[in-house]
Amino acid sequence: MNEEYPKRKKIHIPGFDYKGSGHTYFMTIGAYRKHQHFRNPDIADIVVQDLLYRCNQLNQINLYCYCLMPYHLHLLLSLNHTYKRSLQNWVADFKRLTTKLIHKNTNIKVQIWQRDFYEHIIRKEESLIQKAKYILDNPARKGLSKDWEGYKYSGFVKPLPM
Repeated sequence: MNEEYPKRKKIHIPGFDYKGSGHTYFMTIGAYRKHQHFRNPDIADIVVQDLLYRCNQLNQINLYCYCLMPYHLHLLLSLNHTYKRSLQNWVADFKRLTTKLIHKNTNIKVQIWQRDFYEHIIRKEESLIQKAKYILDNPARKGLSKDWEGYKYSGFVKPLPM
């Protein structure tokens, strides 16, 4: 049988240089098959701690805000000028290491992250503010907390680049 499978939709801009610190990205990284892995506090803590470590100790990224929801992670970030690889490389490293840490430190041994990720390049200051509000308000919109400040797995890390 010669079945033709549908081609995967391209979600990244062909020819765009995803290296360097010149762009801010709104990103969503999903859990594999929308499994709600991140309801587990042990897993959620590993993901958030690794994210903050990559920002504050390794200086790979400038993380402006984040929100880890039950089956996806929203980020507003830019690559740090010292990080010489692409955004795709950064996401692959982040997913690989967090998966390794989750497998090592919990009894969960399943696939954690979906294959790809969604990114939107921020072009305007008002879009930056809109995306930050969207990220931080997500837990309240979904009924997980009264407001973003009451949700353990979200927060502002660095001032917005305005």
